[in-house]
Amino acid sequence: MPGNKNQYYQNSVVVVGATPISLATALVLAKNRFSVTILVRNTEAIEALKRNRTDFHESALDMELNAALREGRLSLAASSKKHLQTGALIILAGEPSESGTSKLRLSTFERLAGWIGEWERDIPAVVVIRAAMPLGFTSMFRRLLADTPHGDKVRIVVSPDFARPGSTYEDTSRPKAVYVGAEDGFSGSLVANIFRKVYPKSVKIVRTSSEAAELIGLAPSLYIAQKHSITDEIAEYARTKGLDFAAIKSAMENDPRIDGELPAPGLGFAGPQLLNHCRALKSREAGNRFTFETAKTALYVNDLIIDGLIYRLRKRIGRLTGYKIAVFGITAFPGSADCRGSRAVVLARDLRQRGAEVALFDPMLKGRDKVEPGNLPLQSDEESAVKGASALVIGTPHRRFGALKPAELAKLMKEPLIMDYFRFLKRHRWETAGFTFIDRG
Repeated sequence: MPGNKNQYYQNSVVVVGATPISLATALVLAKNRFSVTILVRNTEAIEALKRNRTDFHESALDMELNAALREGRLSLAASSKKHLQTGALIILAGEPSESGTSKLRLSTFERLAGWIGEWERDIPAVVVIRAAMPLGFTSMFRRLLADTPHGDKVRIVVSPDFARPGSTYEDTSRPKAVYVGAEDGFSGSLVANIFRKVYPKSVKIVRTSSEAAELIGLAPSLYIAQKHSITDEIAEYARTKGLDFAAIKSAMENDPRIDGELPAPGLGFAGPQLLNHCRALKSREAGNRFTFETAKTALYVNDLIIDGLIYRLRKRIGRLTGYKIAVFGITAFPGSADCRGSRAVVLARDLRQRGAEVALFDPMLKGRDKVEPGNLPLQSDEESAVKGASALVIGTPHRRFGALKPAELAKLMKEPLIMDYFRFLKRHRWETAGFTFIDRG
């Protein structure tokens, strides 16, 4: 083993999971001469990563991963006890909870703690938590380690990420600041020194406690989610009264007490980050007993928007059973192929549960025949999706949809009704072509 402790940790980095943040963290370290192994579920997942077949399709992340694998700067391995027992710096950045819930994958963390704490080491292993964990997770993981033979020697550091969806590699490689929340001085100094080696001096490195770092990782998302919820709820009220929401939004943005532009209205805030962080804040699984009412409210309003849309459809069409509803755009964000946390997916599943035939199309998902979760079938083009449909709903405002020819689509539909909660279509063009917008009541 090298005499230099920092070199020891640099030579043995294990990153658990293949989420955008775990891959971006691994790539940044590998680019700075760290020896990094990414642990994934199985050999099939390894082959998918080698072929750039991920669920999120971030172009910069895909390019960097492809280059790093080609040049041998990092390695992929199926998750195993061996890697976690020999790893010196272990980074947990995978999805902490079950899909669509706040329920922790507790058995996964019990297994990880068991493997990490089973092995006797000359120098302590340092676990760096970068995933969005419920408050109190560090203490809970410490208790899991305490049940292992050598868990008391393992150190835990919390270092949250602030990457925007779709820009994970860019934001991880060029952060404004890095936060290091540690239980002790040794591990805090070690991780701070690692980040100082990786990032330029312009990047602030802030030391704090592990408990404070847990909240630091979640609080910004709560603030952003609330901004979306406020905008969406005001837009919902404007729909019920037929009010000019654009004027209302402009007036709010011109108020000197409101700093900056408000989010555009839509189907609610989307993507795994805001949803998971709000769920983590209201979760009590890791021992937190504080009730974040703002997190509960944000998630509640998010569901109300979908409920309001379906209510308007049913008010116009009647019972949805047997009716075909087309949904254009199913990914979480415009221009992205990532469906994780998509509000359009939630909408499609709710429509199907109410008996509607749902036809989905998304230009970013070419080559796929279905969307998970929910096993939702995809159509190959817009025409197939709207043929015989009684209504068209914009699920994701991809730029391509702004150039559609509404007159041609109207001819294919049973009834040319449309719902555009994003307000990005040129309404006059569609109304002239015979479409009726369902946006009141």
